[in-house]
Amino acid sequence: MNDQHSHLVYNSLCTGNPKELATPDDQISLAVLLLPGFSWMTYSCLIEPFRQVNRLLGRAAYDWTLVSCNGDPVQASDGAKIVVDTAPNNSIPADYLFACAGINVLHDDTKAAASWFRYCAAHGAVIGAVSTGTHFLAEAGLLNGYSCTAHWETHESLRERYPDLKLTTNTLEIDRRRITCSGAMSCLEMSLTLIREHLDQNVAIAVSKQFNLNTSSTWGQALQLLDISANQTLEHPKVAAAVRLMETEFSQPYTLATLAERVGISSRQLERLFQMQFKCSVMRYYKSLRLQRANILLTQTHLPVSEVALSCGFQSAQQFSRVYSTHFGHSPLQDRKANRN
Repeated sequence: MNDQHSHLVYNSLCTGNPKELATPDDQISLAVLLLPGFSWMTYSCLIEPFRQVNRLLGRAAYDWTLVSCNGDPVQASDGAKIVVDTAPNNSIPADYLFACAGINVLHDDTKAAASWFRYCAAHGAVIGAVSTGTHFLAEAGLLNGYSCTAHWETHESLRERYPDLKLTTNTLEIDRRRITCSGAMSCLEMSLTLIREHLDQNVAIAVSKQFNLNTSSTWGQALQLLDISANQTLEHPKVAAAVRLMETEFSQPYTLATLAERVGISSRQLERLFQMQFKCSVMRYYKSLRLQRANILLTQTHLPVSEVALSCGFQSAQQFSRVYSTHFGHSPLQDRKANRN
């Protein structure tokens, strides 16, 4: 694509009278560490905006290197494998390094990659993580003293494993030379923010139009939903209040009477509302929340099963294992082992 044509493409994507593009000739280098089980959607949201910039400008404003822990192809969460360029090494050009992970946040073979990230950080690179990649940065000691964010499902395990971590509920967190985001859409948001800072606001708008995004929204300010029940619409305010109470106390569950008293209605009224909303009793719903939290702790932390049981309100590991197996169809240890594999 020649310069004249690239400007025609750009102008056709912008509205109004766009100012002349401020597009420095310096190429920006990205390196992306793909950890086993990484989210393909998150990876695409990270890289695609930069690819679009190159296409629209008709030159390689960005280049990127894909890295795996050992240089071998790495399998994504959907089972597909991607061929990478190299294993970690200090000769890889990288103005920005990103760790891209998936639901399995615990990996055993990341020492070389962590050492590479620390080397690049010491030599001025900006260090970032998308979704659950924040775990990798925290384990590498690269988030000490920095604000950060991560996917809401991993907040429990992050707080348990790194109690001093400055974890926020923002979808995008930029603190000096550290960048973290909470998931696929916030990753897209992050890439557009970087494009805006590197090049021009109008370039970022042109790229966002390629994805049919609403460019009037404020980038990076939304709070992510951290509740286990976040994807549910809680129609009645008393139900919403009761669920919020449940989600603040797992280790010593409230009784039905206490929940009803705290939200200001009778136990019978609360039961009726839960039957209308969820087709189940209050305490059955509460137990389901506790089991979902237990599943997160089992698959994303190294806590013993006995500690997971107690932290989720079960009196013994035996009781917990029985209830968990009935609910999920697998024992706690089976789920932990399957996630590790």
